[in-house]
Amino acid sequence: MHEEEFEILKANIGNLISPNGFFSTSKDLNVGLIFAGEDDFENKSILFEIRLDPTKIKNKTIVGAPIENFSRFPEEKEVLFSIGTTFRIENIMYDVKLKIWRVSLTLTDDGLEHVQQHVNSMRKDLAETNPTRLFGKLLIDMGQYSRAERYYELILNSLPRNHEDFPSLYHGLGYTHYVRGNYTQALKYDKVAYEIRKQTLPENHLDIARSSLNLGCDYIRNGDHKTAMELLMEALRIRQQNYSEQDHVNIAIVCAAIGDNYIHLCDYENAFNFLTKALEMFKRVLPSEHAKIASTLIKIGNLWEKQGFYDRALEQYHSAHSMAVKIMPSEHPTLQKYFERIIYIHIMLRIINSSNRALAQRIVRPILTVTRAEIGTDAEAGSVASGNDAFSKKEHAEESRWARRHDAEQIAKYRAERSSGNRQTTAQGTLQQRLGALEAEKRRIEQEIEQIKRQQC
Repeated sequence: MHEEEFEILKANIGNLISPNGFFSTSKDLNVGLIFAGEDDFENKSILFEIRLDPTKIKNKTIVGAPIENFSRFPEEKEVLFSIGTTFRIENIMYDVKLKIWRVSLTLTDDGLEHVQQHVNSMRKDLAETNPTRLFGKLLIDMGQYSRAERYYELILNSLPRNHEDFPSLYHGLGYTHYVRGNYTQALKYDKVAYEIRKQTLPENHLDIARSSLNLGCDYIRNGDHKTAMELLMEALRIRQQNYSEQDHVNIAIVCAAIGDNYIHLCDYENAFNFLTKALEMFKRVLPSEHAKIASTLIKIGNLWEKQGFYDRALEQYHSAHSMAVKIMPSEHPTLQKYFERIIYIHIMLRIINSSNRALAQRIVRPILTVTRAEIGTDAEAGSVASGNDAFSKKEHAEESRWARRHDAEQIAKYRAERSSGNRQTTAQGTLQQRLGALEAEKRRIEQEIEQIKRQQC
């Protein structure tokens, strides 16, 4: 195992891991030692030792079987575990005698019901996805936006211009640009998909609703909220006509988008009504921890933030981030976006609570520029009221102390949340980049405070 992967494994003692394929093991320690190999410059020699409860094998909650009677190498005494088998990491220690790392695992069915809920939810979602667009959608869900874009472009270039899958591929291309903040490009591709579908499909076809939803979201980000509302209401009408049940995930998605648009129109009452309706519907039809629930919590947090209720906003952002770290790949860009919202609100609260509003405006604006481009919440730095720049020495000292300890607190909290997630990997390199960015931000804040301090002397 590569050294970086091993460090991730050590950081997740007590958590669950699941191999990404069939898991081949042996009942013979000597066979395991042979396959473990020896350490080299970049790789660690590791022996996994598994404890299991035979009753769970019999009850078929966990699928695994000895296959030595069917193997070409019966002397290996192989035991094969199925895809999706879950283990808890109990302990990791170095065996000086054998010169090998020993990782103790316990076979478990913890989280099996939760996994099955997500599988069922994905089946429903994918059943309504055009097969040609399916692989690209899966890449997007994993946060691999560039690969999804290349996939869509490759398929587009290989099909005749009048192919029936063209609108679905343009739809997918539009979304790859949308999630990366390229809203003008997203609008361009989504317009093509929408126009083709309007010309070729019945007026209440679900594909038209998909296009009007995406196009509506594009117009939100491009500042045309009237056109956005017309398209979103069209999507809601079509979906309500097509789905017999009152609670449907695709109806909730449109309600969340409408609520988001109302935030931009400063109609906070309607925004609250649509967002809470979406959240309640998601909770009724989705697993208790789901990406769509997390994204709706972010929107509700933005609603509170727009109105100046920063404590309420922070609560929603924390809930969304805590949920996201459990269900998203550790390298997913959304995790960083959610974390940036938490950092931003902490900065706002600490500075505003000390009445240094002008300092808040100076410090927060650069952070907010990055966050707005990445998450698209459109929170305005100008919503922080300007104040007097003349701070007392005591206030400067307070701000300096806060700046020095702020990131340490947030980094500790972030690490705690990361270690609580029941996942196999943590993308160590990506995490180090995020922590490095936070430390750089801390230094920038300290420099800003010192500069203001010198100006007042």
